[in-house]
Amino acid sequence: MKSDKVNLTVRIANLEEFRRLVSEFNQKAQELSSVALELEQFHFKGEIENQAMLTSSNDADSENL
Repeated sequence: MKSDKVNLTVRIANLEEFRRLVSEFNQKAQELSSVALELEQFHFKGEIENQAMLTSSNDADSENL
């Protein structure tokens, strides 16, 4: 079985712009990855100012209001 071969040359006029965009995309992706890691490790700090605890009997009473 014989296979045919073709050589093709393509001159891309805006290759530098494409490379710039890829570089910018990779930089933004790295920044987002860094922020995502910070969010994963984030812990809220503070104090509880008010806390209301209802028992199940109180819940039933509040439904009748």
